[in-house]
Amino acid sequence: MTYLPRILLIDDEMDFLYLSTSLLRKQGFDVYSMSSTDQVLSTVKSFGPEIIIIDVKLAKYDARALCRQLKVHANRSGVKVLLHSKLAEFENEYDQYGAVEFMLKPYSMDFLVSRISYHLKM
Repeated sequence: MTYLPRILLIDDEMDFLYLSTSLLRKQGFDVYSMSSTDQVLSTVKSFGPEIIIIDVKLAKYDARALCRQLKVHANRSGVKVLLHSKLAEFENEYDQYGAVEFMLKPYSMDFLVSRISYHLKM
């Protein structure tokens, strides 16, 4: 059985979610994608991601609070949370919420894969 790094991707932009999920799978990642935060903690527990990528501003939820909650819930397993957004105003405060990185959208899939690979090695 081949090892595939597990990535949980949470974003409410369906086109981005579909495209990113497809491209990351082609790059050799096991990706579980969600468009809302419903059941996210149970998904983290059952799927066991190594990296969680969350859009800061989801339709009904501010992901910064979710990031804090995820870090408490998933910290025992070393899960790394990466925040991303179209809003640059969040760029300098990501670490206050327990994230290891902030990525400004839009970005290329090559950039995303390189950041995921970097954090998997850390």
